Amino acid sequence: MRLSICIATMNRSETLGDTLRSIVAQLPGDVEIVLVDGSEDSRSETVFGAVTRQMTACRYLRRAPQGVDRDYAAAVALSSGDYCWLYTDDDRMRPGAVEAVLRALESGPDCVIVNAEVRDASLGGVLEPRRLNVQQDRVYEPADFESLARDTLSYLSFVGAVVIRRALWEAREKERYFGSEFAHVGVLFQAPLSGSTVVLARPYISIRYGVGQWTRRAFRIWMINWPAVIWSLDALSERTRAAVTAAEPWRELRQVFWLRAKGAYSRREYVEWLKPRAPGPFLRLALVMLAAAPVSLVSRFGSLYLRWWRPHAKALLLDLDFARSRVVDRR
Repeated sequence: MRLSICIATMNRSETLGDTLRSIVAQLPGDVEIVLVDGSEDSRSETVFGAVTRQMTACRYLRRAPQGVDRDYAAAVALSSGDYCWLYTDDDRMRPGAVEAVLRALESGPDCVIVNAEVRDASLGGVLEPRRLNVQQDRVYEPADFESLARDTLSYLSFVGAVVIRRALWEAREKERYFGSEFAHVGVLFQAPLSGSTVVLARPYISIRYGVGQWTRRAFRIWMINWPAVIWSLDALSERTRAAVTAAEPWRELRQVFWLRAKGAYSRREYVEWLKPRAPGPFLRLALVMLAAAPVSLVSRFGSLYLRWWRPHAKALLLDLDFARSRVVDRR
């Protein structure tokens, strides 16, 4: 196998079928699909069997949930491809994507980074035409490691962008990143690459925005996990890491404000994650006040600000609208 498309899924049968159909429609004979399923019921297994029943190059493993990082690692371990595309279970692969990736692999890079567009939950309206703001394909050589990180790291929080040489994945340390939900970032940037990285400028993935399972965990993921992974990457300069995220981004009240506006920050997050980190008295007071502020009020204020000053922030506006609707639903 030249390429294995490795998918980790859990309780996402409602989107998995569309994702798989978009992949199967463009697969040549030297590409396989590997699915690791942590679902509580058999619906995802049924979907996988129905979509891939005509395929011989597919592998399926169902097991108790062990976290997305471990599930991707298990999918790679099951695969037989020279390269593994760490694909998501709810996003649609655009026509020509597999062909473009296979063409990029002909030069033997360590990694291919695939650009994506962002659409709404129905995959109708476009929220972002390109997540990675590049206009033409680019090749980063080993000497460009720092530039590669500066240009792509923020985008690479999206695991579906990563196509990695299987031997590189297997050779690098992964366990220290398990549980962060960004093990792929740790694998790629824990040390300089010995081979090139190809960035595909054209968006070959349609991200289905608003159906993710991160809302409840958003504070921990973005304020704790993400900076912990980035700042563990000693192979990168402090300047590059700081350009991606502050080591303690929760000290920037603006970021905590937006998480409160989205309903992802409350007194629970303050007590669990911030109070033990002993913020100073003034910051502590501001964090407690934000945690107590009504989500509907903070969200409405944020929406007004965005509509006046950042009207192109469509995804964030959707988040705020959704947060207010949940407040109404709970009433």
